[in-house]
Amino acid sequence: MCVWRITDYETRQRPLVRLIKLFLGSLAALAVLAVLLVTALLFLDLGMFRGQIEARGTEAFDRRLTIAGPMRLKPSFQPLLVVEDVRIGNPEWASRPDFAHIQRLEIRVALWPPVPRAAGCMRSSGACQNQLSIIRYLGAGTGWAV
Repeated sequence: MCVWRITDYETRQRPLVRLIKLFLGSLAALAVLAVLLVTALLFLDLGMFRGQIEARGTEAFDRRLTIAGPMRLKPSFQPLLVVEDVRIGNPEWASRPDFAHIQRLEIRVALWPPVPRAAGCMRSSGACQNQLSIIRYLGAGTGWAV
């Protein structure tokens, strides 16, 4: 007849093995979540937010904001947002249709900087091939403020 005996050593090792399995399982789940998040960001179409961005920009500038070009996001710990062919309209009385025309706008945001207080801060921005038209309205007051 075969009798199984559990020694003290085996009973002490079982909780440790469970803890290690729980830790490894949690680590694997976090890795899968990270891969899914990066994959979602790589295939995210920012064009679906174009209407909302234009509406908020129009509200903020009190002038028509139009984004005619592509919008791309390069994911990293400091993601880079690239927006092309951005136009901010002039009022109807102005001689030119656009207040500003930005061919390419780049914005880099720090999500994971060395200094924790700076998380979410804009690290750098750049624009190239810009046109700016500042026109003053001769009626009551100015049509612009700098």
